[in-house]
Amino acid sequence: PRPSTFWRHLDLLIQPN
Repeated sequence: PRPSTFWRHLDLLIQPN
């Protein structure tokens, strides 16, 4: 199982807010 939280944080970091 992949750490969803990890990917979530990554997504937020890569996303230009």
